[in-house]
Amino acid sequence: MTGFRIIFDQALRYHWVFDSVGAMVEYCTLLFGIDQTHPEQVRDGIAAHLGYQSTRGACLLNWELRFLTCEKG
Repeated sequence: MTGFRIIFDQALRYHWVFDSVGAMVEYCTLLFGIDQTHPEQVRDGIAAHLGYQSTRGACLLNWELRFLTCEKG
């Protein structure tokens, strides 16, 4: 980035927490506009590309974002 100095640059991993696998699938379907896709395909895509863990009473969707802090200089 021209004219900027990177102060912080890190990929941070965390989970999106849902009540159930069904709630995770529904949320991702609506968020990403894939409402023409069968729910099982959405679930299988999440499992293949992101991963999730289903526990008693919760579903944890793996997620990662890159956080940057820069200053003009």
